[in-house]
Amino acid sequence: MERHDRNEVHVSAFSGVAAPDLYTEQFKSCEDDWIDVANASDEQFCEEVRKRFIDILIDCGGRTSRTRLSSFALRPAPIQISWPG
Repeated sequence: MERHDRNEVHVSAFSGVAAPDLYTEQFKSCEDDWIDVANASDEQFCEEVRKRFIDILIDCGGRTSRTRLSSFALRPAPIQISWPG
């Protein structure tokens, strides 16, 4: 994330982290926006994505716990990717 050209790409992170740690803080420092959706329903999460006009939505949880793949069925963004898990 830190390698994106901030003049070309705006990076928003929707965090589902229940217990933030050092890695969370490192990841957070690379984002333009950090939105906590840990306690949001799928519908609430999708509403947050849509109101920010997200073009590409990437679920970094893959098949791990706390993934948001069920939200993808609601199509909150035009391009949706599951990576890397």
